Amino acid sequence: YWLRKLGGEAPPLQLPYDHRRPARLSYRSRIKTVELSHEDTVRLRELAAARRCSLFNTLLTFVLLVLRRVTGNEDIRIGTPVIGRPHAELRDQIGCHINLIVLRNRLEDTMSLAALMLAVQAATTEAFEHQLYPFERLASELAERRAPNRNPLFDVLVALQDDRHQLNELSELGLSPYPIRTDVGRYDLTCGFEDLDYRIRLHIEYLDELFTEATVERIGALFVELVRSGL
Repeated sequence: YWLRKLGGEAPPLQLPYDHRRPARLSYRSRIKTVELSHEDTVRLRELAAARRCSLFNTLLTFVLLVLRRVTGNEDIRIGTPVIGRPHAELRDQIGCHINLIVLRNRLEDTMSLAALMLAVQAATTEAFEHQLYPFERLASELAERRAPNRNPLFDVLVALQDDRHQLNELSELGLSPYPIRTDVGRYDLTCGFEDLDYRIRLHIEYLDELFTEATVERIGALFVELVRSGL
């Protein structure tokens, strides 16, 4: 499945880099945060429900539109983490089972927002059905010569974090999230969405050897603009 899905030529994303990619990256990163208003968040959820599209795939659709706008690429591959515990006997096992999968989408200028959301939802569902294949093995099979200054298969990762239910289950203990900052990123751009129920927050982690803060601010502002125009 993966060899068929990801095989063939796929030009790297022409992201709006401000600096030439060094021969070896330090992977030093910074984060810029943008937030959808409560009103925009409510309308985004209504859009997702009307199109029978998950919140993750709805957000992914708008990220893809941003990438299409800033790169000019039509064939876009992004990565996303999966929990990697599909079997019931693994759910209570201690340890990290996270795997990565690659979501490949082709955006055509003639596609409506509804058609794109439907295509993204279908592509993600299909990819999740094949999530058990180890990413490192896939990367070694598809990336014949891995450049030391570039991640294999994708440069942008998208993830959605939703801890609302976990916190509510133990609310009598007074739990609250504690942010951890490492200053080390693994990808050129990481779009980490935080579902806060009444609003959605987007944390854009970027490698500061490649981007300036102003460029990432424009990317964040474009995401908010495209969401509002699509609602």
